[in-house]
Amino acid sequence: MRWQTSRSDEGRTLVTQENGGEIEANYGITGKGLDPVALTVEAWASSIRISFKTSSENTVILLLVNEDWLSGTMVLTGDRGGSDLVNRPMDLQRKK
Repeated sequence: MRWQTSRSDEGRTLVTQENGGEIEANYGITGKGLDPVALTVEAWASSIRISFKTSSENTVILLLVNEDWLSGTMVLTGDRGGSDLVNRPMDLQRKK
């Protein structure tokens, strides 16, 4: 499955695929290549929570809102205006 942000500028893409009972995933900036990521998938309240670290060590945490929509945050690490952590909202829609 291919999931993409609705933003056209520097959007993000997450591609997931089941292979032998395991979920494989690749993530990156739309149109600039994707890197493999290790997904953690867990039940979270009445939803499914997906999390992974990007190649730049940022943590992405997403909840499955419905079958075509993931919503959550990317936690940016590093020095960002005096704060060590910054949460950036992220919504991904499934592309068919």
